This record gives sequence, C-alpha cells and structure tokens, in this order.
Amino acid sequence: MKDLGNNLYSVDYKEDVAFKSKYGHKLICPAPTKDAALVNWLKENFSEGGKVFISSDDFLDFFNRNRDKLSFLDLEIPNTELLSSLQNKFFQYEVCVRNGINAPATFRVSDNLEKKSLPYPIFLKGLEVNSWRKFEGFCYK
Repeated sequence: MKDLGNNLYSVDYKEDVAFKSKYGHKLICPAPTKDAALVNWLKENFSEGGKVFISSDDFLDFFNRNRDKLSFLDLEIPNTELLSSLQNKFFQYEVCVRNGINAPATFRVSDNLEKKSLPYPIFLKGLEVNSWRKFEGFCYK
C-alpha cells in the first residue's frame, strides 16, 4: 500500500469500491444500520478526530442520524433537514423544476399513472433508494 504521508483510510462494512484504490489504509467497520456498534467503532478507531468524506448514501444516512455523537469528527455535510430532503428523489426533481434546471421527468407511483402515459425509455428508482438495504439479513452482515 502506498503511503501518502497522511492518514487516509477507506472504510466500509464490506470490501466494496473503496477497497479498489491503491491509496490509503482499508478498514472494515460495522454496517451503517447498526448505529451503536458503528459509533463505538469510530470512537475506538478515530478518537483523535479527522475529516470525513462520505461516498455512500448508507453512510450519509448514518452520519446524518448520529452527528451529535460524532462531534469529534469533521463532518462537512448540510444540516439534518436539508440532507434528509435531498435524499428524496422526487423532492430533488421538484427543486430542479422550480429552479429551471433540466432534469428527467419524475413520477410517483401514488400519482396513479397509466402505463401508456409514461415516457420511454423509463428508469424505475425508489423514492428513498437505499431503503431496501435496511432489511436485516438482506444485504448487511
């Protein structure tokens, strides 16, 4: 592993994308759905603090929920309300439309859409895209 002369760590609960980089130290942590375990792990491993770059919605949710317990870390993330709203894909679309930003048309299933009225090609995505991962035993170990 190449030493960058700084304390760069790639941390994930599984060996995923972050582990492909040749830079930094790789660490496995508890899943971000296990708040208490991950908070304790972070305190044990990073009690001296440090800047955090979050690259996953799952970890973004975790840090958003636990920011008060992680004050020893430098978290550069928006306030809780804004962050929660930005993770809602329909809300993102509405903000884009209100501000004249070109964005793909976004619909909710609750809009009672007719299959024939949808523009094609079509991409289906959950309103809160990571909620399916939160089922214990499905994805997290």
